Amino acid sequence: MNIGGKGQKAEINVTPMIDVLLVLIINFMVITPLAPRGAGWGRIGLMTN
Repeated sequence: MNIGGKGQKAEINVTPMIDVLLVLIINFMVITPLAPRGAGWGRIGLMTN
């Protein structure tokens, strides 16, 4: 807490966060078309043969 108006102001460096978000977006865009079509999250209960 900065009382009195003196001292350093803590600022978050946004550049690394943007870099991480861009890498995650690019990975998602590359991996999603390669994923198998039949493997869905909700299909486990429907596999009764």
